[in-house]
Amino acid sequence: MTDAGKMKAKNLIHVPNTPKPGEQVQVEDIARAASAVIVVCELKGYQSVAVPLMGAFDTGIPAEEAARAIHSEFRSHRGERPSRVLFVARNKDEVDVFEMAIDGIG
Repeated sequence: MTDAGKMKAKNLIHVPNTPKPGEQVQVEDIARAASAVIVVCELKGYQSVAVPLMGAFDTGIPAEEAARAIHSEFRSHRGERPSRVLFVARNKDEVDVFEMAIDGIG
């Protein structure tokens, strides 16, 4: 975790997408990364968190699979923190895949 610099967030949580650098990203890796974010929020007492579409890049997994894995981890979490989760999208396509994951489509 580092200071968020000029971003509007207070802190930036860094989580690995793969067990070893350079390995192919798998859906399970994204689920573990999302789970790690939840653990940090619980331990640090963070009430809100913004989560980007992790793992969906040129050598990653399809965006739809990444969005479903991320959403699933947060939806199944039963702890008190974070109580507010914002899914961050860089473009309309990412908005669409997060919305499909939330709606259970795709």
